[in-house]
Amino acid sequence: MNIRFSLTMIIASLLWMNVHGEDAKPVEAPKLDAQMKDLKKQSTLVIKKTVKKAEIATALAAIYPKVFKFVEEKKIKLLSAPMAKYKVVGDNFEMEAGVVVAEGTKGEGDIVISELPEGKVAFVIHTGAYEKLPETYKALGEWMKTKGLTPAPLGWEIYISDPGQTKPEEVKTEVYLMAEPEKK
Repeated sequence: MNIRFSLTMIIASLLWMNVHGEDAKPVEAPKLDAQMKDLKKQSTLVIKKTVKKAEIATALAAIYPKVFKFVEEKKIKLLSAPMAKYKVVGDNFEMEAGVVVAEGTKGEGDIVISELPEGKVAFVIHTGAYEKLPETYKALGEWMKTKGLTPAPLGWEIYISDPGQTKPEEVKTEVYLMAEPEKK
């Protein structure tokens, strides 16, 4: 995968979503081929930022180039395509954008080590344009409720398709939504 080209296309798509997403025409609820997974903790190399929904794409456009420049300079092996993790806190999103890396990787400055948490998650591959991701999250949360689970305000995406090489309606994004821990 050409990281710089893919990154540019992801940022362009996210900026389009930021500009057009709020006013976009309503879409049908996505068809889900969802599943539950028990995940192990994974180390990530990220930049953290708290943003409003409308600021996500602009923040990602600033973050990814910094992270990938650092990865290239330090010759860090990537274990994933670009990813972004979001925790909803009131009207804000505590966002972390970067990549999955090997445990023991070191950050520097505002590029820090974080993690994708261990636990039970609902997982689906979203196929389609980025601006339709909120509908996928909503449908995934509803699906979780049918399984007796409560969605947590924490999810993440891994951008597995190169939007520069893929039609918008065929872009694939892994979507993960944490389940609240079961009460004992």
